[in-house]
Amino acid sequence: MNALRPLLEKYIASLPATRKEVKLIPKTEVLPGTRTCMFEKEQQTPTCSINIQYFAPGEFSFRNQQIASLLGQVPIIYTKTIREEAGAAYSVGAGCSVSYYPQGKFRLGVRFPTSPERRDLAIRLVDEGIDELIKNGPNVEDINKAKEYLLKVDQSNRTVNEYWLDILGYRWNHGYDKSKGFEEMINGITPKDIQEMAKKIKAGDRIAVVMSTPK
Repeated sequence: MNALRPLLEKYIASLPATRKEVKLIPKTEVLPGTRTCMFEKEQQTPTCSINIQYFAPGEFSFRNQQIASLLGQVPIIYTKTIREEAGAAYSVGAGCSVSYYPQGKFRLGVRFPTSPERRDLAIRLVDEGIDELIKNGPNVEDINKAKEYLLKVDQSNRTVNEYWLDILGYRWNHGYDKSKGFEEMINGITPKDIQEMAKKIKAGDRIAVVMSTPK
C-alpha cells in the first residue's frame, strides 16, 4: 500500500477537472397501467414468445428481497395450469426482484414459449395464476423446498471469495450485513408474507410483450 498510494495520487492528480455539475435524471422503467404489446413475425416454425412483467412500488430491504426470491420460485401454479392442464408450454420461467433506485419497486416476471393458437389462453392463465396465489396463498410444501434451496446455496456460497465481496458491497451500499441471521430470516418468512407481496405486485402496473407467428 505504501508503494501504491503515491502512484494513485499522482494519476488522480493528473486527471482534468472540469468542475461541471452533473444532474442525474431517473428514467421511468415502465409506463403506468395495464397493456399488451403484441407483434407478429413470419417464422419457419410457428411459435409465440410471451413475456409478462408486473411492477409495483415497494420497500427495498434484504428481507423483502428474500420474500421476492421465494415468490419467484413458486412456479407450480403455472406448471399446473399452463403446462399440464392447457398443454401450452413445456416450461415456464418466473422471477421476482426488489430494486432500490431510483425508488423501491417490486417486479415479477413470467416468460415462456407457446403456440400461436394457445397465445391468448396462456396469457389469461398467467393472470389467473397470480390471482389464485393471492386468494389461497402458496403451497407450504413448495415454500419449504424453496427455503431449503436458499439455505443450501447460502452455505455453499460462504466458501468462495465472491460471496464475501458481495457482503462487503451490500454493507457499504445499504448499511446491512446480510451474512448474519440469514437462516433465522428465511425460516421466519411465512406464506402470508409471500401472498401479501403478490397482492401488492398484482395491484400495480402490468405489461405483456408478445411476439408470435401469425395465426
